Formats: sequence, C-alpha cells, structure tokens
Amino acid sequence: MMTYKDPDGKVLSAEEWSSMFEDRSENSVWMKARAESEIQYKEESIKVSTVWLGMSFGGDLGQFETMVFSTDSNKDYESFTRRYRTRQESLEGHFEITKEITDMLVEADHA
Repeated sequence: MMTYKDPDGKVLSAEEWSSMFEDRSENSVWMKARAESEIQYKEESIKVSTVWLGMSFGGDLGQFETMVFSTDSNKDYESFTRRYRTRQESLEGHFEITKEITDMLVEADHA
C-alpha cells in the first residue's frame, strides 16, 4: 500500500502529496525539505543531493533519499544512496555522506 507523508511525517492524500511534490517554486515544501552539497575534486564535480520523496511503496522505507552524482562517468557513488524516515535523519545523513566522500578524496590524494 502506498503511503504519502509531508516532510514532518503527517499523512497526506495522494492529491495533497502530488500538489506539494510538483511545486518546485523557491518557497515550496519540496524546495525547503532538501539539501545539496557540491564537492570539487580535480576535474570532477560531485553532487550530494537529499530530497523529500514523501511516499513509500509498502513498509517504511523512508520519506527522504540521498543520492550522489558525479561528472566522471567512471565513478560509481551508488553505494552512498540512503533512505531516511525523518527530515532530521536525512540532514544528518546528508552531511555524513558529504564528509565521508570528502575524507575519501583527501585520503586518495595522500595515498
């Protein structure tokens, strides 16, 4: 069963969720419930993106998701993908992943 929730965990109807999710204006719920970090490493640009999904497909898989994208197609950051249940968990996880990637790149430079 599909469950829809706002960023604070309030259950929504499909129509309410759709309206919130599709609105990407500057002060929208979707824009306020996300975090983005960009890491520049040599010629590579790495983007850590955490967004509010607001839905789960059965079970409580999380309302937020962090993914990592790179301009270097030879790099795979898929292992850093995470799902979170709360906004607070997603922000903490976002910054942990950003730090982990930064530390990994610094370590690679010193190897």
